[in-house]
Amino acid sequence: FFSQPIWSPNGDQVVIALPIDEMGLHNEFFTVDNDGQMTQLTHLAETYPVSIIRSPAWAPDGKHIAFWLDARLQEDKLPEYPRRLLVVNTETHQAIDYCIPGFFVSSDPAVWSPDSQQIAIESYLDESNSRIVIVDIVQNRAFEIARNYRLIGWMIEP
Repeated sequence: FFSQPIWSPNGDQVVIALPIDEMGLHNEFFTVDNDGQMTQLTHLAETYPVSIIRSPAWAPDGKHIAFWLDARLQEDKLPEYPRRLLVVNTETHQAIDYCIPGFFVSSDPAVWSPDSQQIAIESYLDESNSRIVIVDIVQNRAFEIARNYRLIGWMIEP
């Protein structure tokens, strides 16, 4: 699985998810700067035997990238809800898993707040029930704000 390259907010680099194995079961993020220098941003295969990156979204300040990870902790066992929301710090390369199993199951990109401190996501409880969740990356917590509404974007001013 190859992802489409996504430009950073300042236009200095792109991020792309690339497979690091022949079977395509292990994706990692790589950044490529304007000089063509490629840097591996994540090391997900160390934690997840299967790791497929989906729907990355840069924070407006360019310091974090939120993404969905289709992950398995055991290669031969598929969990009931394998999708996880992760955020990687583009400076330290630390990836934080914000998933509560069975909670985040959307594949839509996360929507960042203008100050890059919160993420709005739409998750599905089942095929007909959804909820909107705010993930606060400063306080490392998540909370539900609405049920059965669609996430459109982030309002800057009322």
